[in-house]
Amino acid sequence: YLSSFCYTPEQTRMLQSLVLKNGMVRTDNKNIDAVWFPKSHKLVVVNNAEVVQETEVVCADQVIKFKLSPYGMDAALL
Repeated sequence: YLSSFCYTPEQTRMLQSLVLKNGMVRTDNKNIDAVWFPKSHKLVVVNNAEVVQETEVVCADQVIKFKLSPYGMDAALL
C-alpha cells in the first residue's frame, strides 16, 4: 500500500503504471469496477451507478466494450 502517496500528475502516472504492471484492468468510466481472474481467464465488470453505463475495459492486451444496466454486472472470458 502507498500510505505516503501524495496527489501529483507524476505520482498518479506512477500509480497507474504499478497497477497495469501487476495484471490489473483499466476502465474508461469512473462508475465501473473491473476485476480479472487469471486462473479462470474471466473478466468481471460491475456498474456502480443508478443509470446505464458504457465503458471500454483494457485487460490482457485486449479492449472490450460493455454496456451495463444500473447496478448491473457482466463477465467475459479472455
